[in-house]
Amino acid sequence: MADNSISQDLSPINANGFNYVERNGQILFSTEEIGKQLGYSKPSKSINILFNRNQNELQGYAVGIKLMSTDGKYYEVRHFSEEGVYILSMLANTPKARDFRSMLAALLRKIREDRLELAREAGYQQGRDETLALPAMQAERKKGYLAGMKEGKRLARRADRLTALEKLAGYLQRGFSYREAGKMVGLSANAVQKRIARARLLGFWPENLQAREAA
Repeated sequence: MADNSISQDLSPINANGFNYVERNGQILFSTEEIGKQLGYSKPSKSINILFNRNQNELQGYAVGIKLMSTDGKYYEVRHFSEEGVYILSMLANTPKARDFRSMLAALLRKIREDRLELAREAGYQQGRDETLALPAMQAERKKGYLAGMKEGKRLARRADRLTALEKLAGYLQRGFSYREAGKMVGLSANAVQKRIARARLLGFWPENLQAREAA
């Protein structure tokens, strides 16, 4: 497989009907899972076809992971990061694509909220156990707690931006202008254009959507 490969095998996680794996805090979805959620009769094959047709957009969001098959052997399976999944769902244009994007956004938000709650609980427990610690240790704990809160807020903002971007893509696909699409997500037309320009620079705004906008 031409993608970056992960040598070790990872155990799939199931949440709200989605199967995914986690590595270093990153959430990854297999071609089989993405294709199934998008409604393809041949899930993995269909997603790999999309990938091969759009490698310039998707190469940076794909990685190979070893998973155990029903025959007990390990096979390398292509997985995509959340940005790659959003791009695939826009390129797919299947009847289930829009609902899939909404469910995916809700799932990712729930995962991050759960992580933030666990971080807060861990911070609370640590603070309670170290009530009698030296002032220097207390200051360090406070610094770590604030850093955790800052990271949680950053993740939440990122999730909100991705959700807003997905909504903008949906409105523009339906023929909305920048101004009209912006009103639907609480942004000005200028802010919409800036968001889209940044998404293009980062490589996860579909080129075929750009063609429809220009038409």
